[in-house]
Amino acid sequence: MLLSILIEHIFALQHQIVFLRESRRFAYGAAEWQAGTTLQLQRLAHEALGLGRWSRADETVPVTEAGETLGVLDVSNAKHARLSQPSVEMNRLITREEGAVAENRARYLRTPTIE
Repeated sequence: MLLSILIEHIFALQHQIVFLRESRRFAYGAAEWQAGTTLQLQRLAHEALGLGRWSRADETVPVTEAGETLGVLDVSNAKHARLSQPSVEMNRLITREEGAVAENRARYLRTPTIE
C-alpha cells in the first residue's frame, strides 16, 4: 500500500533527472503514465466527444474554462453506460439580474419525461 501511495511521487522525481527527461522512451512512458490517470481519462473521453476547452492537459488535474458544458452519462442501457453529448434541453441557461451586477447562474431546466 505504501508503494502505491508513493509511486506517483517517485515517478515525478525521476522526470526531473535531465538525462531521463531527454530520453524519447522515457518521455513516451511518462506521457502514457500521465494519460492513464483517472482525471486524464475523463478529459480524453470528453475531448473525444468534442466537449470542453481544456488547459493543463499535461498536469495531474486538467481543467476546463469556466462555464464549459461536458458530457452526460447515458444509462439507457444499464449494462453499458456511455458518455454522450448533452441534449438541447440540458444546455438551457437561466440568467437573472441581481442589483447592478448581472450574474449568470447555469442550471438545468426540468423537462417533462416521456415515460
